[in-house]
Amino acid sequence: MVQIPEDLNQTKIEVDPVTRKTIENTIEFLTSIGKKTYISEIGKERIRRAAKKIQNETGADIDYGFRVYRTDSSNMKDIYYTPDKLGQVDLLDLADNIKEDRTSEDLLIQVMLEKGLSLSLPMEAKRVDGCTVHYVAGNSLIACFDADIPGLLLRRIAEEDKPLRFVCRDASFADDSARINVEEMFKLLSPITDIQVL
Repeated sequence: MVQIPEDLNQTKIEVDPVTRKTIENTIEFLTSIGKKTYISEIGKERIRRAAKKIQNETGADIDYGFRVYRTDSSNMKDIYYTPDKLGQVDLLDLADNIKEDRTSEDLLIQVMLEKGLSLSLPMEAKRVDGCTVHYVAGNSLIACFDADIPGLLLRRIAEEDKPLRFVCRDASFADDSARINVEEMFKLLSPITDIQVL
């Protein structure tokens, strides 16, 4: 389902009286269950209720959940400047190429879209050695966006998980030599792995 964030309070002003009454009933219902009065909220509630009904009727042991995504600007900072437009203070702001308000889930979804992976694939986040490691469809994609990922964790991922794709961020490495060492380690322990550094 794709839906623009249409505010029902605004929409009811622009419609005929019969439609207005339907929208007012919808607004009242959404308010009563503590939801925002957007048309997307009624769609999500319908999916929740349909899933619950199917579960009650069939008792099937399946995943009844769903994911909601919102479009946003890129996770990456705009780093393309000409030298005459860049000051010394600006350089410090560009030390990290990822916007400060982005989560690891934001980065994971970006990578999945870039790699052509379906957003409906199973995803799991695990805490391993103090880091959050994301697994998509088993070992189809493994990602860790934490800063300073321990070398032992990277070795374990390469040796045991043998991911098809591994993604981390530039801040995951203490320095360039650590990054090169990890790339060489993956070549040795998991040569099938495509490594990407954001």
